[in-house]
Amino acid sequence: MVRAPAPASTVAPPSRGPPVPPVDAAARPLGPGILLAVAAASGFFALALEVLWTRMFAQVLQNSVYSFAAVLVVFLLALAIGAGVAGRLGRLRAPEIVLASLLVISGALVAVTPPTLDSATDGLVYVGGSSGFVGYVIDVVRLAGMVLLPAGIALGAVFPFLLRLAQGTTPHHRIGATVGRLAGISMFGGVAGSLAAGFLLLPTLGLWPAIRALAFAYVGLGITIGMRTARRRAVVGGGLLAATAIIIALRPGALPLIHLADQERLVETRYGAHGVASVTLSGDRNYALRLNNSYRLGSVFGTRFERRLGHIPLLSHPAPKSVYCIGLATGITAGAVLDHDPERVVVAELVPEVEILARRWFGSHANGLFDDPRVEIVAEDGRHRLATDPTRYDAILCDLVLPWQARTGYLYTREFYELVDSRLETGGVFAQWFDLKEWTAETFAVAARTLAGVFPHATVWRSRSDPVFPVVGIVASRSGAPLDPAVFAARSRGLAADFPTLVDVAPDARTLLGYAGSLHAMLGHLPATAKNTDDRPVLEYLAPVAIRRISSGEESYLAHGELETLFSLTFRTLPVASDPYLARLSEKQKDYVRAGLSWYRWRVYEHYGFTDAAAQAYLDGLARLGLAK
Repeated sequence: MVRAPAPASTVAPPSRGPPVPPVDAAARPLGPGILLAVAAASGFFALALEVLWTRMFAQVLQNSVYSFAAVLVVFLLALAIGAGVAGRLGRLRAPEIVLASLLVISGALVAVTPPTLDSATDGLVYVGGSSGFVGYVIDVVRLAGMVLLPAGIALGAVFPFLLRLAQGTTPHHRIGATVGRLAGISMFGGVAGSLAAGFLLLPTLGLWPAIRALAFAYVGLGITIGMRTARRRAVVGGGLLAATAIIIALRPGALPLIHLADQERLVETRYGAHGVASVTLSGDRNYALRLNNSYRLGSVFGTRFERRLGHIPLLSHPAPKSVYCIGLATGITAGAVLDHDPERVVVAELVPEVEILARRWFGSHANGLFDDPRVEIVAEDGRHRLATDPTRYDAILCDLVLPWQARTGYLYTREFYELVDSRLETGGVFAQWFDLKEWTAETFAVAARTLAGVFPHATVWRSRSDPVFPVVGIVASRSGAPLDPAVFAARSRGLAADFPTLVDVAPDARTLLGYAGSLHAMLGHLPATAKNTDDRPVLEYLAPVAIRRISSGEESYLAHGELETLFSLTFRTLPVASDPYLARLSEKQKDYVRAGLSWYRWRVYEHYGFTDAAAQAYLDGLARLGLAK
């Protein structure tokens, strides 16, 4: 029997969806091996860039834990947005073309990040200005968003889209295994990329060339994928345009390496895993050493000041035969140690590039440090070296360190001071210097109280009597032996040139002018604070906030009248005549100490415009030096 045709109303209508595009016979799907290779490459490139971008932002930011956290938040946000974009792109047909296009676009946007930073910071000018802490964080987030968001979104879309592509070409029962392999290989690629960026790309290529190399790598990978698609010509053409843009944006010399002041020129730059070290020249002879653009490590014009940082602590020891220095910088401070006839000097410098530049440009000012057979310079973290080497020393010196930089707070913890104490010979001394324009009374109190909790005897010294930019050092010991006047005077004689004064005075007077009293007497006039420990590094979180409050004028650093008051109260609590550290000095030598306070008052009063009080303080200092007319 012949069946009647079905009624017209029951016949399925023709499909109204979009027409299926014709398949290019030359187009080839991406096999598992290619997908794994792209996953590894995307992980490598993205994490390598994260390291390079962190180093890039370090040139313009206060390198505190808050700055790094703000940049990281923006980077992770960009990756998250990129993952959402990948979900949208997954609805498109021809996913191989989309993937290739994403890679090419990523390369082009990566190349734009350095010139965007340069433009946004007016040539790598330090970010923040007079902003308070909240305003500074907002500035960092805004800058990071402007520089990183476009490129980060593109980078963040690559791997999620790759997973979407893999799901479309993998049997249903093997999707889980495929996704797991892709995620694993991408993670391994990320680890390799992080290591390669810090230990290979930066030291061998430099910051801008390393970013350029990764931008080219993204474009090259996109072109390679695009060659397997139906629209290979369009992808290759776009890739060549992106490559041209990279060449133009990151051509050699197009971007500054550091921000230079007027009449300052760049002499040499070295890149490494820990930062970008540079030497600049002002005028004819003033070479200066910088790390990460804004951190100034010293200069030729600061030679006498830097040498005093080495002299003052060693004058407190009768015969320092072994000395350990944490931080090399220009080498001038460590070089001053050699004037005290040690048998061995070990200098630990975290940044190898700093040693290279110091040796080349500051060797003639470092008292033969780099050629002396008694000296060993090690490229190692100073605290780590102490922890792993049981050698004991007569003196351990810690150079000026910025308290608000990430990780430097661990040079001010109780555990660090206990480690130092365990590495000192009997009668040994430890010295730590503080550039007070970076410290408030509160942050200085944290470090001072922590140190005093380990060392029962400590004294405070002024390296210079500048009321605007004061530098003080704490010299600590367990023995508390009083100063030997004969040894002190004899060893001061050869150091007079490093302790200039307005009038000609005895060599021991030049050094005793800087004595500022007992640290334990000073503590009663500092704010009550918690102590800094490894498991509770309060200074690392407090100092960055404090330095921003200083910049905004909400708080003042420890200087001017506040510091003069602190010195005066310290001597009122423990007068010079009663100070056990000065017990063996003659009355004349004790008057040198009192003259130092008078002359510091003179400088402070002069700064405030108190002419009569300044003149009186100056004359009082002269009288105590035995020079009054």
